[in-house]
Amino acid sequence: MVYRDYLPYKSAREYQDRKMAKWMGFFLSEHTTSLNTEEGQLVEEVDRMPIHQLIVLLNQCFLNQLKISLELDNAGFVELKSGIVDHVDQNKIGLRTDQDYVFIALGQILTLTIGEED
Repeated sequence: MVYRDYLPYKSAREYQDRKMAKWMGFFLSEHTTSLNTEEGQLVEEVDRMPIHQLIVLLNQCFLNQLKISLELDNAGFVELKSGIVDHVDQNKIGLRTDQDYVFIALGQILTLTIGEED
């Protein structure tokens, strides 16, 4: 609803704009459709890499300082990160990207792709 209390005329304050309601319905419909396309791919549609294979690859990348690309589960959606593994732990890894340094929980990692050596 649009806030119109500042207007001096009662008819203007109480005006119901039907076109605005139609526009909001259209906007919500388009938003829902875009979430269901490939760009809004949900994590349920993505296959997870087996944890034992993921740990072996992470250790190899850490020892050889290889650049990797990760697909992460970010609140139900797929997020992409790439960088070099600087830290490997039982529960998380440290990833040095071009912009920053992030810790990523192993449970968040969906797939790992090895890139070129740095």
